[in-house]
Amino acid sequence: GGGGGGGGGGGRCRSRQESGLKQQQQASRQPQQQLIGAATPQLELMDMLVTKLAQSAVVQLRQYEKTGKLFGAPPNNSNGDALLVETSSGAPDKVKQRLADLAVFWYTLQGIELSKLRALVKTGVLQAEPALTALFTHEKSGEPEFLRKNAFRLLQLHRFHLAAALFLLANSWEEAAGVAARHLQDLQLMLVLTRRRPDVSTKV
Repeated sequence: GGGGGGGGGGGRCRSRQESGLKQQQQASRQPQQQLIGAATPQLELMDMLVTKLAQSAVVQLRQYEKTGKLFGAPPNNSNGDALLVETSSGAPDKVKQRLADLAVFWYTLQGIELSKLRALVKTGVLQAEPALTALFTHEKSGEPEFLRKNAFRLLQLHRFHLAAALFLLANSWEEAAGVAARHLQDLQLMLVLTRRRPDVSTKV
């Protein structure tokens, strides 16, 4: 009888241990699910926003290449010139450069890989900025250290959007988030950038 009671006690003990183990396993899976970024309505909305901004950036770049003007600039109006001055200190080549940087930035935020950026280069969309073509077709462009080195150089040149894009391509999430938060001083952009990596946003 005593042995049966002991067996019962042992069974209850094992049952408690198994229950505790299951709870630990469930708890350990939760951060991983958050890290991956389960599809939520909010996340889907941010993904849609990023996609639209990427498409808009390419349209803006093509528009400027064809007409020399940006969308939203009033025709035959001094305010139109003021928009260019505000955007790029009045240098047209800087306008192209900034628009190309933004296009790469938003496409990278979509989660596309370097191979797809190279395909984008081949379409001629980035021909306005030959340096970008040279960068993405370089034999070392697939190496994270090469991308990081160029990203830090771009920070010195105040080309923050392109620097953030290169950090993302190099899988350097904290550096990319830091560019958005500190150099661009845009916390909302940082949250969009890290929307699938909440573990990163809490560190910045």
